[in-house]
Amino acid sequence: ERKRLWVRIIDIEERMLDRPEQAMLTLSRALGEDPADDKLRDRAERLSVRLHDLESLLGLYEDIIESLAMDHPQRVGFAVRCGELYEGGVGQPLRAAEFYDLAFQAAAAQQHPEGERLKLLERIERLYRVSGELQRLAQTLKRKAELVRPADANAARHFLSEAAALELNQLKDFASAIGTLTKVLELAPQDTAALRSLAEACEREGRWPDVAEALERELAALSPNDRVRALQARFQLGVVLDQHLGLGEEALIQFQAVLQDAPEHKETREYLENRIEQRHTGKFDGAIYLMQSYERTGDFEKAAEILQGQVPETERQGDKKALFTLLVRIADLQEQKLAAPDLAFMTLCRALRVEPNDPQLRERLNRLGAQSDVVDDLCE
Repeated sequence: ERKRLWVRIIDIEERMLDRPEQAMLTLSRALGEDPADDKLRDRAERLSVRLHDLESLLGLYEDIIESLAMDHPQRVGFAVRCGELYEGGVGQPLRAAEFYDLAFQAAAAQQHPEGERLKLLERIERLYRVSGELQRLAQTLKRKAELVRPADANAARHFLSEAAALELNQLKDFASAIGTLTKVLELAPQDTAALRSLAEACEREGRWPDVAEALERELAALSPNDRVRALQARFQLGVVLDQHLGLGEEALIQFQAVLQDAPEHKETREYLENRIEQRHTGKFDGAIYLMQSYERTGDFEKAAEILQGQVPETERQGDKKALFTLLVRIADLQEQKLAAPDLAFMTLCRALRVEPNDPQLRERLNRLGAQSDVVDDLCE
């Protein structure tokens, strides 16, 4: 009876008195008492169009939403309609997204079907893309992943991967990216792209043990055909072990593996050359791998330079046997690979001062002296 009276009053105000504004106010009270009445709702929509007043209609719907409990069956519908009006009528996409979000929360509380809830998140996602709200977009993608994960792990992985890419590349939120990528890898432990991104994010955060772990996992997961990336990842792992974790011996194992597979690998060669030059440990760490790589690529001059760089430190240490072996090896390269018997002769002269009683060395010097026409030097 009460509803019938409300409708009668509205009819009088709108049609007989031609007072649509007053009719709208009365209709608001009636719809507030019975938000499930679709006829009243349709009439409110029609009156708002007649009055060119979407704001009043939105105010009405928002008041109704505020009054309804989360589990009220009408809450979802009113929130969706507010979203649609803000999106298409008023042109406020972020406000529209807020109401679609309210609808999603109510739908979740009421255990609506997954497909229905997913469509609401897709509306929110679309609006955040259009508005350039990247942080909210990333959060929405993660919510989508959480929703579909039990039934569709591949879709969840796709949503999480996009969210992680936003956090890593656009938002520079590396801590969040690490968390998101960890979830990707829970779904796909062999995802090399995710492992690569995880290593990058951990590096930005200075989490060096985690960088090393991510690179090791990537190396284990890489296809044998992905040789270029494997070389780069192994080189990066070596640098992390060497510079940030203080594991020089383990690092050299990685560098050795790179040069064994690709003796021409420029970055590894340059890193080891600088390493030898800067550290002055007396151990010549990595020199043997450098020399082997240069020999394999036919760059014997560089191989000889690596050996010559060890001479001063070996002399300083007073290890005559090591110094003699080193000088003979240099002379071998000069004579046999560089076709420079005169240089080999001079190097062996230095070796003779270390081991003056070596008969084989004397015999070799005689031969080289004759070849190089340096008999006077030999006599001296």
